[in-house]
Amino acid sequence: MMPSKNPIIIATGIVALLLIVIIFFGTRSKPDDTIIACTMEAKLCPDGSAVGRIGPNCEFAKCPEVKLQITSFEECAAAGYPIMESYPEQCKTPDGKTFVKSYANQKSGIEGIVLLGPVCPVMKDPPL
Repeated sequence: MMPSKNPIIIATGIVALLLIVIIFFGTRSKPDDTIIACTMEAKLCPDGSAVGRIGPNCEFAKCPEVKLQITSFEECAAAGYPIMESYPEQCKTPDGKTFVKSYANQKSGIEGIVLLGPVCPVMKDPPL
């Protein structure tokens, strides 16, 4: 008859073997833990600042938001906001401000003297 092996020694050997396997495979780095180096390009933002590439996909960082100070119809129209078809024309900003086009400083091109009588009520001065 064959002498029986001590079950404690066998169990201890199996546990030691499992610990070695766990330590060996558990300390290996994973493929997605790799360091990614981004190129040193810069993107110019509308406010004049520049941003570089960041993150795991090396995308450009977001530019800071530029808030335009719109104070007139002309500035509103130049910024590209919608102009309503009305008279006088109106421009509306996204924050709800409405600016009306002013015609106060524009001349009609007609100058003259107004006469009361059967003749034409407006005469060009000087006459043609």
